[in-house]
Amino acid sequence: MSQSKPEERLALELSCAICLQLYCDPVALPCGHNYCLGCIQNAASAEDPKSPKRCPECREEYGSPETLPKNFKLSSIVDGFLVATTGGGLRGGPTVPCDQCLDNPLAAVKFCTRCEMSLCPSHLKKHEERWQANLCDLEGCLHQLQEAQKCTGEVLSQSSELLFIQNYLNVEARVRQAANVTIPALPSQESSHAKQLRSILRTDAFHSEMSLLLEYLHGMMNPLDLTFNPATAHPSLLLSNDLKTVKQCAGVKSSTAGDQSERFFTATQVMCTQGFSTGVHMWAVEVGPGCMWSLGLCYKNIPRKGDHSRLGHNTSSWRLQWKSKKLTACYDSANVATGEGLVMPPKKVEVTLDYEGGTIAFHSSGQGGRRQHLHTFSAMFKDTVYPAFAIHSTSEESWITLLSGV
Repeated sequence: MSQSKPEERLALELSCAICLQLYCDPVALPCGHNYCLGCIQNAASAEDPKSPKRCPECREEYGSPETLPKNFKLSSIVDGFLVATTGGGLRGGPTVPCDQCLDNPLAAVKFCTRCEMSLCPSHLKKHEERWQANLCDLEGCLHQLQEAQKCTGEVLSQSSELLFIQNYLNVEARVRQAANVTIPALPSQESSHAKQLRSILRTDAFHSEMSLLLEYLHGMMNPLDLTFNPATAHPSLLLSNDLKTVKQCAGVKSSTAGDQSERFFTATQVMCTQGFSTGVHMWAVEVGPGCMWSLGLCYKNIPRKGDHSRLGHNTSSWRLQWKSKKLTACYDSANVATGEGLVMPPKKVEVTLDYEGGTIAFHSSGQGGRRQHLHTFSAMFKDTVYPAFAIHSTSEESWITLLSGV
């Protein structure tokens, strides 16, 4: 004989929301919800141990299952209910409908604390299979991203241009695929295993890092085609017809007709026409064997006259300089020696700008395509920056040429 509806409703009120059975050793959470001691312990152990413990229903935080007080009054009510019902309990127990069944819902056998749903045996199986499939997809994404990061790091560590180009071509497709990989979506209430995987993946940061590495590789493989800006060139500097080479000759003055507002008059410097306000860019220059030079970046508002107009001697420019057989780096007049182990002056220098990353890196390129790191500036760029150059010697071999390819 089936139980009356009031008894069934009472049984539901006296049932744990996790196991869907009558309370066994019920404990009370600060939010007012009650659970079997064993059920709340199991639910807590399934969560990330570093995260605060939360109520499975309202998500309010609480200390730990061990500190929760036993609800003696609720326990007594359950005991009295069991005594009052035939055989010490409800035949078949209380029933909770499955939240996933549309028509004629079946009785739920488990409450998922991650998704806050009651599930019948059929939907519980599908639910667990979906979670397992998503976890497998996450593990696959993790492996793919880690492999892409590893091979990209190996490419960037190459000192030989030939090996760099060869390895870049080998890994480019994999890096592009990893940078665009789609991480499978999971419900907001994730399991501890899923949270751990997502923490390892650091999805957004990893995608950003892989995209930046890809952009960096692309920049190194495709150097910019820059030209000097004649309007900025010091009167002692001569530019070639294609605006690719600058040279200083003693006693020679270039034409100063027209607007002179952009021209350098104190330091023998020149800027490029092209400027950058975003992205990763790379360019290369070749310098004469007897040349003393400065290479760097500057804002358009760099002074044009006076000692503070020199590259690196203000807050509007950064420069690497070879002068008097010494390599130095300078920003805001703070001069530091760099290029440790450099015996001969670089003949070819590569400059890499990462605008968002806030870095300007200089490398020398020697015979056999071997690259040597010279210096890296760190900065927070706030405006468009322009490649800038200076020549400090007047010999016949004092020249700088912008290269169109590495």
